[in-house]
Amino acid sequence: MGYALRGEQSCLGRSARRRSRLHPAGLAGRADNRVWLRVTRIARGRTSELYLRELAIASRRSKTVGTCKRATGVTMISGEGVRRRLIYVLSDFGKGRECPLCGWQGSEFRPRLNPRKPSADAVCPKCRSLERHRLGYFALRSRLKDIQNTLHFAPEKPMEKWLRSISSKYVSCDLEPGLAMEVEDITKLSYSKESFDFIWCSNVLEHVPDDRTAMSELRRVLTKGGTCVVAVPIWRRKTYEDPTVTTPEERLEKFGQNDHVRLYGLDIEDRLKAAGFNVEMITSRDFDPRDVGRYGLNHLTTGELFICT
Repeated sequence: MGYALRGEQSCLGRSARRRSRLHPAGLAGRADNRVWLRVTRIARGRTSELYLRELAIASRRSKTVGTCKRATGVTMISGEGVRRRLIYVLSDFGKGRECPLCGWQGSEFRPRLNPRKPSADAVCPKCRSLERHRLGYFALRSRLKDIQNTLHFAPEKPMEKWLRSISSKYVSCDLEPGLAMEVEDITKLSYSKESFDFIWCSNVLEHVPDDRTAMSELRRVLTKGGTCVVAVPIWRRKTYEDPTVTTPEERLEKFGQNDHVRLYGLDIEDRLKAAGFNVEMITSRDFDPRDVGRYGLNHLTTGELFICT
């Protein structure tokens, strides 16, 4: 088995063209040259995953234009997005990763592009679920039975579909109009006492100035014996907050995002207990490492779920 790699660029010297025919690394760094690459696998006419990976690495610092021929057709890859698009092509190969929420299988999840919380293996290409969504599913799938009323704050599409499927009544809410079924302020909920037997509140409290009041409201509307799941980015052991930081620019500098009001630590568990909850912390370390890798359950900052009852 072998590979055919053809470089077509008149301005390249003979030695450069020879290197480009042998290995794509010979093209790395040649941002000023417009090079067309055709990578095909001679045997069976299929693209080699390993070779495409090498091409993606070699193209990291270049503006190479490539044509990757696959069994399903030809995909054009051009400009500065060559590496990202190659990764997307590669993610459909193999079955090393699986999304438990939608059933997608592939060689790897797609990268998270957030510079503060980067992850090369994070986003499901089909349902767009992240690590915290898949971890929540794994932690709760055997616990949630016969749910009558579910309250979902700042609804994420991957979780919304699953929660709807297991709930008799599903309600989503957000502070901003148009983002959910209802508009609600988490510190002043309009729902009566003990209205919901399951609440999902993920990546919300770090945006709320008075988070202690919000936690008390979550406890008030949760039924006896119900479950409330809280997830926030955890950066340290002790929470850091500064009420004098009020502008978006200051918040970006201090908290890493212009709409965050604190950096949570593991002591959020104490705040939840003070609101009246019994709290159990679940992390990806509680699961089989093989499942953690296959289903993409681990993340740098959002690797903890606080199960409140």
